[in-house]
Amino acid sequence: MLREDPIPELKREVAAVLAELLAPWSAHEAAALLGTYAQRIMELRRGKLDRFSLELLIRYLTRMGRRVELRITR
Repeated sequence: MLREDPIPELKREVAAVLAELLAPWSAHEAAALLGTYAQRIMELRRGKLDRFSLELLIRYLTRMGRRVELRITR
């Protein structure tokens, strides 16, 4: 039995947390904080995640001082 790909949902969850953390800053300030471009921050805030990998989103969270844990269950 094939299961649905979990990556899109994980990306949405991680991006939502990241967007909330970045809310106090302008796109330019957030971009400088994360080492990216303001356009990318605006895409993230609009939920346009097709150009973001889960790995990159996790990397951004760690730059924000957050720890990400992956739990595997049955």
